[in-house]
Amino acid sequence: IGQMVNDILASWKTGDDASLDVLLHDPYGMTRNLNRRLIFARNHGMADRILEFTADSTDTFFVLVGTAHYIGDQGLPALLADKGLEVVRYFSDGGRVPVR
Repeated sequence: IGQMVNDILASWKTGDDASLDVLLHDPYGMTRNLNRRLIFARNHGMADRILEFTADSTDTFFVLVGTAHYIGDQGLPALLADKGLEVVRYFSDGGRVPVR
């Protein structure tokens, strides 16, 4: 399990979402249906709640959730960007890129 954690951290630090997707979902033997219920369905609920917090605000918000909630088209960054929020990904080296 130590190597898996190291691989997850390395993928996270380099922004390798494709590797993260495989590392976070396949090694744990999660079925797509279970993944949908544990992560993706919750992402939609969290995205709606975040939109409630940000409604009618010009403030900047910082949202922190577990790594699996950031990945792919059903990840929180993608869902929030699709709903019109400006989402920016920051890297440990100081770099940043907008999502979508």
